[in-house]
Amino acid sequence: QLTVGTRITFDAAHGVDAKAGAEQPVWDPKTGKFYLSIPQIGTSPKDGGVLRIDPITAMVEKTYPVEFCGAAGLTVGPHNDLLVGCNVVFDTAGAVWDPTGTVTAAPKNVILNVKTGATTDVNGVGAGDEVWYNSGDGHYYSTGSGSPLRPLPALTAQGSTPLGVIDADDGTVLQLVPTFNVPAKTTGPLTSQHPAGTSHSVAANAHNNHVFVPLPANNVFPDCLVGCVAVFGVPKKDD
Repeated sequence: QLTVGTRITFDAAHGVDAKAGAEQPVWDPKTGKFYLSIPQIGTSPKDGGVLRIDPITAMVEKTYPVEFCGAAGLTVGPHNDLLVGCNVVFDTAGAVWDPTGTVTAAPKNVILNVKTGATTDVNGVGAGDEVWYNSGDGHYYSTGSGSPLRPLPALTAQGSTPLGVIDADDGTVLQLVPTFNVPAKTTGPLTSQHPAGTSHSVAANAHNNHVFVPLPANNVFPDCLVGCVAVFGVPKKDD
């Protein structure tokens, strides 16, 4: 039976001044540590990070700064690294991107080396939520539910958002795959009404390299009027 262990508080008094909650945790068997993404640390939206937590002492051992990201998704990669899925789009001037402004968006995710603390930007993917490493094909998969490429305004527009496929060895973006966001529908027959939904989750099967993305209710993807799970894969040569 699971019980509540030591409580870890994220505030200024305890050394991590988390201003926007905490996001995805992961366990790295190579280091024997937990890691946790924190979207914002301190007063500036650009300053987030990833925490390294000792599972025995329940203490935060280290904070890895991750800037201009809004760290959310987190997954363990193959080379002492983590892919950080960014949840906020910043612009090329370093401010939070304004869809009605004149400064270009600069969406990205970040690869973090947990030995050195070095970060490598993966430009052109995100913002999203969950990320996944698939050991079967050596790729990271990154949701793009908050991408600047999505239709706007988000509350009233529906349309495609990009799932990113990233080479985990060199950080190259290999492909952007269409997924879907929809606004809430609160009129018409009750059977056709639904809340707003985004394609913000992803998982992969390392045995056959199928990639699973839950889609919100829509009439664009077949048989998805009440929501569905899209399964993506690389076709065999004889398919």
